[in-house]
Amino acid sequence: GRVAAKYYVRTFDPAPSNVEDRIGSIGVGLPEEVSHNMFNEDVCAKKNITLTTETGTIGGLPAMGMFFGMAIAPTRLVSSGSIFSMWKKHLHTACLGAVDVDELGNVNVSRRGPHISDVVGSGGFPNLVDSARHIVFVCSWAAHAHYTVDKKTGHLKILRAGKPKFLKNVGEITFCGRVALDLGKTVVYCTHVGVFQLTPRGLELIEVVPGVDVEKDILSFSKARIHVSESLRVVSPSVMNGEGYTLL
Repeated sequence: GRVAAKYYVRTFDPAPSNVEDRIGSIGVGLPEEVSHNMFNEDVCAKKNITLTTETGTIGGLPAMGMFFGMAIAPTRLVSSGSIFSMWKKHLHTACLGAVDVDELGNVNVSRRGPHISDVVGSGGFPNLVDSARHIVFVCSWAAHAHYTVDKKTGHLKILRAGKPKFLKNVGEITFCGRVALDLGKTVVYCTHVGVFQLTPRGLELIEVVPGVDVEKDILSFSKARIHVSESLRVVSPSVMNGEGYTLL
């Protein structure tokens, strides 16, 4: 959540010339942690960012968990149709979850497994990825994995590797990476082990979490081909252990 929050807030700098364009949207699941982090530091007020959800809440704090779709102290409530129209004109950045991702940056959120009961649909997801100029995906690096963080050093320790969520090909494409690049969008994927950016050659690791072995824990583990940036950075330990952590 903290890693994604850093990137989500970073996309709003430099400030757009039009105040109306400082509109962001938060999806269900792990993206909810982004709004929680922003609320704790009063980022929306300081950066003049307005958070929205597909149910039509504008402003305030998007509710979490089973209450997602509501908001605490919103400034306005409109219909889903109205919020989709607003996004088309003004949505700056969207933060969304992902079931799995492939090496071309395609994302599946609509099919969670092989059975008909696993088809959950896309909801407002297509509207969000179509409208947003910047897209931040936040998801776990692997399914059924188990991690721990050293509170002193901020290093991540992988206790159980789990099952890769970054694949050669996703089973169902809900978001198309190629189309996003063609439209000039910037797309990043924030995970437990690092941050990946979508480039014309595919997924590129641009920031790695301290304690993670790039070759062993990322390149060899992933089923998707991963490129490593020549200017690879290490995530600040404060993001991992919370010591001195700040979004601004």
